[in-house]
Amino acid sequence: SSCIPSRFQTPSDSLVLKEGQGSSVQEPVLASPADPPLGPADTPHWASVDNPPTAADNVDHVRLDTAQNAAVYSARVHTLGRYVFILHYHQPLHPTYPVQVFINGGRIWQGHANASFCPHGYGCRSVLISENQIILDVTDNEIFLTVQVPDRKTLWLDYVLVVPEGSYSSSYLSEQPLDKSYDFISNCGQNSFYVK
Repeated sequence: SSCIPSRFQTPSDSLVLKEGQGSSVQEPVLASPADPPLGPADTPHWASVDNPPTAADNVDHVRLDTAQNAAVYSARVHTLGRYVFILHYHQPLHPTYPVQVFINGGRIWQGHANASFCPHGYGCRSVLISENQIILDVTDNEIFLTVQVPDRKTLWLDYVLVVPEGSYSSSYLSEQPLDKSYDFISNCGQNSFYVK
C-alpha cells in the first residue's frame, strides 16, 4: 500500500513562485531583487539535499534554517491589483512560530505567516498577514518577496502562491477532501464484504 497524495486547490489565475534564491540575513530586510537564477551545477546543497523527514512528496524544497534563513522570490504579475500570498511548506520540527515575510510590489509590505507544526507528508499552507489584513495591494508588475525564519528554526518551502483577490477562498488553505469510497466498495465489496 502507499500514501495517497493530498490535493490542494490552485486557482488557474494564480502565480506559483517555486524558484527561491537562498540567502542569510542578520536583520529583517525589505524584499529586493534576487540574484540571477543558478544553473544546475551551482544549486546550493541546502536547496535539495535535506528533504523534510516526514515528506511523502517528491518535489524540490527550499530548506531555511540558521545557516540559510531566507529565500528571495521574484516574479512578474500580469495585472496590478490586490493579491493574497500563501506559503506552502513543511515544518515537522517545532511548535508554531511566525515566519517574517517582506513584499515589494510597488508598495512595501512587512508581515508574517504562521509556520504551524506540520508533519503532513504533503505539506501545509499558511496565509501572509500584514497590517492585520491578508489582501495586499500590488502597484508594480515586478514583485519581490523574502521569506525569513527565526534563529534556530527550520522550514522547508515548496512554493509561494500569489492569488488575485477575486479568486481567493479560505478553502485554498486546506487540502481537498478525498473520497475513496468507490474504490473501497469496488475492491472490498466483492463476496458481500466477506473478510478472511
